[in-house]
Amino acid sequence: MTKKSIAFLSIFFVVAVLIAGGVLWYSGKVERGIEMNQKQTEEEQRKQEEQNQNFVTDVDLDVSHWQTKETEYFTIKFPKEWYWKVLDANENAQIITNNPDFDIEKHPDIGIFSGIGSNVPLDIFNNTEIVITDRGTATSDAGTPQDEIDSIFYMAKDNNPSAECKILNDKKLPFIAYCSATYENSQMQQSYYIINKKISLTLTARMTQENIIRKEILDTMAESIILKK
Repeated sequence: MTKKSIAFLSIFFVVAVLIAGGVLWYSGKVERGIEMNQKQTEEEQRKQEEQNQNFVTDVDLDVSHWQTKETEYFTIKFPKEWYWKVLDANENAQIITNNPDFDIEKHPDIGIFSGIGSNVPLDIFNNTEIVITDRGTATSDAGTPQDEIDSIFYMAKDNNPSAECKILNDKKLPFIAYCSATYENSQMQQSYYIINKKISLTLTARMTQENIIRKEILDTMAESIILKK
């Protein structure tokens, strides 16, 4: 075999290797692109399924038929058709929801965000879904129960100037205050604040603006709360 033949074969081999490598690289890129598209499609399908799913909104209003949940700091009643979910590893992660498939494992700090504010760690896709969080603090952090209410209303307005707040009962302790606000992501927040001399408990319901949950259900839940300390 001549030197020219050897050189030609060497060049041919190098070119063949480069072409083969390029084909493999392109095939891998295409395959990765297909996998990414499949994942995106699956995620879009999941969100669409959530949007299309209807959760229980028409509940039995007879409180004597409701569930009662007792925690270290309070007891609360809520519709028997809804669910209490808790993440054992984190006392801040406990919710009431009408979505039986809500994955609380993805939201270990969900209770930290109770209260009117735009920093919300979850999306509500469905006009029948509701997620209710709770959070307790010491009333003495603000001063008196009235100081706590004043602070809550100030922060709610500061977070969202359109927030509407009012005291539902100012005759005796515990006080019950209420704030409501909506955000650009079409999410509505309704917060109830149950306040005595020691504890300030916040109960926040998150839903879409078009949600058909009746406010009287949330009012009744807030009124049912008994603080232990």
